[in-house]
Amino acid sequence: LLYKNRIIIPASLRSEVLSTLHSAHQGVTSMISRTESSVFWLGITTAIKETRDRFHHCHKMAPSQPASPPTEPTQAAYPFQCICADFFTYKGAHYLLVVDRYSNWPIVERSSDGASGLISCLRRTFVTFGIPD
Repeated sequence: LLYKNRIIIPASLRSEVLSTLHSAHQGVTSMISRTESSVFWLGITTAIKETRDRFHHCHKMAPSQPASPPTEPTQAAYPFQCICADFFTYKGAHYLLVVDRYSNWPIVERSSDGASGLISCLRRTFVTFGIPD
């Protein structure tokens, strides 16, 4: 059985899957990212967190680097100095959305699939409006 291309794990095999996921002694985030493309059951995220919390040795060995504090985004002084961009799919078509941070001017371009389509859209935008800082 599959759920969104992920194998649904029966209850009898879940502890074995959790053990395999934890075998590399990774953090919760890494374990969850491994499961997002391969296996599924209801409550898998909670089970992963509980499994990781049971191993005190992992807590001692985990990196203790605190998250960096949030920083204010750079304020643009002129148009197209700073941009925001998103490459997304909508109803089967690929698009690039670019927004100028100075004027909030949106640009939406339909693109072909993959990196080559993204690169060609960005090149057209940069030729038209200049390369942002």
